[in-house]
Amino acid sequence: MRAALVATLLLSSLGPALAGEDWHARCAAAPVERAIKPCEEALIDNPQDSLALKRLGDIYLGNRGEWHAIELYSLRMLIEPDNPEVFFDQAAAFATMWYFKEASPAMHRALELDPGNLQFQRLAAIVFEQSGEAEAAFAAHLALAQADIDTGMYDVARDYHYGRGTLADPSAARLWYVRAANAGHAAAMRVLGDTLAYGELGVIDKDAADYWHRQAEAIRKSYEE
Repeated sequence: MRAALVATLLLSSLGPALAGEDWHARCAAAPVERAIKPCEEALIDNPQDSLALKRLGDIYLGNRGEWHAIELYSLRMLIEPDNPEVFFDQAAAFATMWYFKEASPAMHRALELDPGNLQFQRLAAIVFEQSGEAEAAFAAHLALAQADIDTGMYDVARDYHYGRGTLADPSAARLWYVRAANAGHAAAMRVLGDTLAYGELGVIDKDAADYWHRQAEAIRKSYEE
């Protein structure tokens, strides 16, 4: 009995290396520059340690190890098939390398699981634009626009203007250009200044065209000051 107690106290005094490591906790707590070792050990203890897979994936992604990161994120997708963040990470890793078509399936799944996530919608707009999925890109633009994000408003206006991913609708395009311009989007102001002067979007309003040209010019000059 006494011998067992002495052994226990001795192991405790020798620290976690002999008394037994909680590698998962150390992986979670370690700063980035010291996380690789404990996270790798955590995966030896439990190959399905999702936190360790994510931390290692994030580290490799930030250090030109994109393909290694993608392998780790792929394992997480198998372990947590209903976690939208897992699929977002995978899509972001592919998008970092401009592999937009490869990013698309994971991006679609992330949105299916969490359609209201604006961070997801921002990446989705890029991924779907670049992968040639016009209707999906329009849906992402519209989600951002309806959340009062000026770039989303501008993109929706252009979608309606040129019939990208939706039917061309000059009236809807004008509406969204105005909303984007009122939110401070300089490119939307310039478009209104050009189109309202000649009726390209169904309305001729030279006074409004002049107003938006002046607003856009004021923003341009403010950048030079």
